[in-house]
Amino acid sequence: MPPTGGEAYRKQFGIWVAKQHRPDKSQAEVSYSGAVLKYLRKKAKLTVVEVANRAALSKSYISYLETGVKPVSIELRNRLLAIYGYSPSSFKNFTTEDKRAKNIPVRYKLEILLGQLDESGIDRIYAAAVEFIKKPSQQNQSAQGELK
Repeated sequence: MPPTGGEAYRKQFGIWVAKQHRPDKSQAEVSYSGAVLKYLRKKAKLTVVEVANRAALSKSYISYLETGVKPVSIELRNRLLAIYGYSPSSFKNFTTEDKRAKNIPVRYKLEILLGQLDESGIDRIYAAAVEFIKKPSQQNQSAQGELK
């Protein structure tokens, strides 16, 4: 069944947002550690509550880490990786251009980016998304009209 409602363009849009969100060079680089941790938790089929219990942390703290609200220390990251069944050295494979890094859903990265924007930034992203989704569908409609 073909994607509907812009689903075909969702990943492209997420990548575009990630590249566009750089207001100035002095801003700290966005960390996607939380997105990687969320992906690995879900891959390990663990809930936030299960991880919180195993790591002796609150479930809200785990959620804050995964959404980028709180930074993740290297020690805590390594502890969580062990809970998910990964070695600390494997983390870099999920944050570089390695093929495993491409498995991290763009949606998780987008959550982190949106969490760092103010209302006007979110409004601009929304407006760009609407235009982005409209343009391909308009192009598709005109192309279909030409084929008839």
